[in-house]
Order: sequence, then C-alpha cells, then structure tokens
Amino acid sequence: MNSVDSHAPDSGPESRDSRSGARPPRLLLTEDNPADARLVKELLSESRSSRWDITWTRSKEAALERLNESPEPDAVLLDLGLPDSRGLETLRDVLAVTPRVPVVVLTGHADSRLGAEAVRAGAQDYLLKDEVTAGELARTLSYAVGRKKTEKELLRAKEKFERVFEISPVGLAMIDSEEERPVRVNETLLEQFGYEPDELMDGAVQTRDLWAVPDEWRWVVSRVLEGETVRNVEVRFRRAGGAEFDGLLSVAPLEMEDRRYWICAIGDISTIKEDERRLQYRGMHDSLTNLPNRSLFDDRLGHALDRTGRTGETLAVLFVDLDRFKEVNDTRGHEAGDRVLRGAAQRLQATVRQPDTVARIGGDEFAVLLEGASGREDVRRVAGRIATAFMEPVELEGEAISVDISIEGSVFEGAGGGPAPSASELLERADEAMYRAKQTRCPSLVVTGMSD
Repeated sequence: MNSVDSHAPDSGPESRDSRSGARPPRLLLTEDNPADARLVKELLSESRSSRWDITWTRSKEAALERLNESPEPDAVLLDLGLPDSRGLETLRDVLAVTPRVPVVVLTGHADSRLGAEAVRAGAQDYLLKDEVTAGELARTLSYAVGRKKTEKELLRAKEKFERVFEISPVGLAMIDSEEERPVRVNETLLEQFGYEPDELMDGAVQTRDLWAVPDEWRWVVSRVLEGETVRNVEVRFRRAGGAEFDGLLSVAPLEMEDRRYWICAIGDISTIKEDERRLQYRGMHDSLTNLPNRSLFDDRLGHALDRTGRTGETLAVLFVDLDRFKEVNDTRGHEAGDRVLRGAAQRLQATVRQPDTVARIGGDEFAVLLEGASGREDVRRVAGRIATAFMEPVELEGEAISVDISIEGSVFEGAGGGPAPSASELLERADEAMYRAKQTRCPSLVVTGMSD
C-alpha cells in the first residue's frame, strides 16, 4: 500500500483554526507525484482565507480505504492519473464510495477536456496543475464544499418534503403548471377522489374535471398564474364515481429544477359542511312537522315580494288555524296533539303546488305562501281546497276526530299600481283578517295593490 502523509504544514487532524477556534476542513489529497502533492500543500499554506487538515494518499486503493474510515473528509482533491487507475474510472469509483463528499479533479493542461468531462460525471470542479494559484485552489475547494453543503441541505429538505407529502392527512398534488396535470400525488388525495395514480398523472383524467364547478377551477388557475397563493378556499370537487364533496383548498406556486409547479393541498370538509347544513336546516325548520319555521317563511316571503313587484303577478299569504286544538291536547295528551299537527302539515302540503311554501309559525298556526297566482279567485280556490282537505277526520287510536280550521289571508297584486308592502305588513294584514274572521265568523281576504 502506498504511504499516507496525514498532516498539513501547520495543523493536525484535531487542530483548531487559531483565529476562529473552528475545526479546519479535512482534505483528502490523492496524488501519486510527491512534487505535485508538496505544491498543493504549499499553495494551501499560503492562503490566508482558510487552513486545511490534509491527508495525502498516492493511489486509488489508498484513497478508497481512507474514504471508508471515519471521520469523513470535507473534500477530495483527486488526480485522475494514478498508478492503479486512470481517467473517469477513478472519479466514478471515488464517487461510488462517498457521493456526499465534493470532489475537485486535478489534471494537466493537455487533459483540460478530461476535466470538463469529469465535471459532467459528477465532480464539483477541475483545476489545471500547471496553472493553479494559491488563491484559486483555496477558493475552488471552499466553493466545492459550500456547493456540496447546499446540495446536502436541498436533499434533506427534499427528503423531508417527500416524507411529509406521503404521510400527510391532507390530499396533496404537485401539478405541472404548463400541462396542468399532476406529476405527483399522495395516498390521501387518491382516497379522496377514488382514482389510481396513473389516471391522474398520465392525463387520462383532466385536472379540471376534478372540479364540480368549472368557474371555481378557472378562478384558482387565474390567481396562481398571477403568482398568488390561494389559501383555505372552499371548493366543490367531484370524485371518480361522480359524487361531489366539499374541500378546503390551498394552492401555492413552486419553482423546482427550472420548472414551475403548483402545490395543491385539499382537505375533505364534507362532514363539517354536512353538519353545518344540518344545523342550518334545524334552525330554519320546525322539528315536529319538518315544515319551514317562521324565520324561513319570512325570508321566502321577502324574496317573493321582490319578485312579484317586478313581474306584476299575484302573491298571497294564507293563515290556517286549527280550531279547538287545545281541547285535543288537554283531553288526549300532547302525543295525540303532535299527531294532529303532523297530519295537518301533510294535508296542507298536499293541497298546494311544489313552488309554494307551507310553514308552521306557531303552536297550531300554519301559513301558506302562494306565488304566481292568476288573481284573487285563484287564491280563493286554493283556500277552498285546504278547507276540503280538512273535512276528513283525523284517526286517533281508532277514533275519528274532526279538526276544524280557520283560513284567512292577505293578497298583493303587483300589477295594481299600489306600493308594495313589506313582509311584516303583509303578515300583519293577514293576521288582522284572521282576528276579524274569528270575531265575526266571516272569512275575508285583504287585498293590496288593487281596488275591490
């Protein structure tokens, strides 16, 4: 085995830089020519910018043996013409043993082309023996170590990104911005959409087809193309089978290896949105009859008045009260009363059109919103159908119970030229009509917007 010279002119393996107190970087110098090796040591000793702890080997075999030991050098200065190996084979063998350590190649002037080929093969840089200066040698080695350190940091960051990417509970996709298709997806996203990886990454399924609402896709793309980051936007997505789900989307532009990508993060919030819709529904519907409650009825009435004012059609609100309902509760109990209320709700819904609204607005009080009626006579016909529907008794525990009702209402005819009432005014007039009817036992309709 060739001899090894393991000390620099002014430093040992564990010596410290006298100015900074830091350990000097370790250099493995592999050069079979003692004169060239001595020159490298002298040049590095002349450099004021850095000090190196130098280990000298004279053959590839000795270099590989040293690289397999600890501690690992910070850089390798490698002659490609060694007794036991020549050319790029020498470099490849060294890189195979220690790919993490930067290698700078030493070559003669006549072999400058070989130096360029060595860089393409994985060397950090190359130097010409007969032209190198102390400053150039120190800078080249320092830059090589710095670049390799940066590469290591990028590699660690990439490995960390890949680990997070794969195990993330959020669906992740890296989308090529030019082709607008994923180049990488994680398992969570595949589970969310129900596709195989090849279907998404080979273009069998277009990325825009994952969006249930095309306008949402176009909006996201326009923002990201302008360099913006989209954060926590609620989007409606479509699964492989056609079913839709609610997602929380974030998209950020990313440049990597001279290409532009979009990183998409999708959280499935279907359960949350379904809970929200369920709570909203409960807040706007009567829990016993499942009809709209007073709040939802008022909201629909306000919108209906706006439309009627524009179209000139007839709108009516009918109040329906169950007479002597309190007697049912008092004599037969609340469970029987609840059955009567549910039955009344079903009969009312059966007498009106699909667009009309039936609501429970009080204990035994119901309201019916009729839109697009042809006139007062049409409203009266609907009221007559409701009265007829309640002529049939309600069956309670095998006994037929008659349920009497009172029907009164208020009509607004938008074409009459009168001012449009507010929702509260229309309801108040219908309530007044109900009160008068109960006092006089004479049904009536209050008309707004036209003369009788």
